[in-house]
Amino acid sequence: MLSFFSTAAGWQLYAGVGDRGRPLAVRAGAPAAVHLAQDVSGRLWAAAGPGAAHLVRISLPGLAPEPVPRPGGRIGALAAAPEDGRLLVTALPQSTRDVVELRLWEGAGWRTMGVDPPPHISTSLAWLSGDLVVYESVYRRLAVLVLGGERAAEITEGRLPAVAALRPAWYAVTGRRVLEFDVTFPYRQHPVRGFRFGAVSALSFSPGGAACLWTESRFPYRVKGFGQRRGGRRFRVRSLDRGAGIVLSQGLR
Repeated sequence: MLSFFSTAAGWQLYAGVGDRGRPLAVRAGAPAAVHLAQDVSGRLWAAAGPGAAHLVRISLPGLAPEPVPRPGGRIGALAAAPEDGRLLVTALPQSTRDVVELRLWEGAGWRTMGVDPPPHISTSLAWLSGDLVVYESVYRRLAVLVLGGERAAEITEGRLPAVAALRPAWYAVTGRRVLEFDVTFPYRQHPVRGFRFGAVSALSFSPGGAACLWTESRFPYRVKGFGQRRGGRRFRVRSLDRGAGIVLSQGLR
């Protein structure tokens, strides 16, 4: 496993889970990356720059960025398809009369996906398999959508949907608990075992679900970063206090 972090100092790549030790690669001065996802080819996607309006693919382990045509507006979240090179993002509204939109990249351009109910402005995205994705709706409920359909199925209250690409499960926060959901209907759920979570405000599982990076809210208006391997001790990840991070696989194929 690898861990990628974006902070004010640039991008850093570490071996293992967390930011301890000497980084494997550094790109000083790289633009702040806010939203991150790894695709099936092993490349890292990032929404970066002022207002998270730019999209780049980042090669590993060299951290070389490759620009991708912008979807338009600010990006609020992104998720990569587990089987191919598609990418889904939320495009944030430009005015109070607009709603959050889902936009799909299929390699040649962007396509707006009409969906009811609309995503919440703070949603993350989890791409489960095929055309099945999960988001948080404006009603603060977890919604499962088949891309191409116009109506999502809301299943329960929750937020921060996340996925482990090589594990047949997905995750979300309900109340103060992090739950694991089946990937097939009726999406049975149970508390995640082997991790010690607090008041989670961001969540990133490794592709196999064996490790996790997350942040916890701290009063007033602060977050603290943590990491843990399943069944191990949790530890501080200070790069997450001031930036974004993700646990990566060295090869998903």
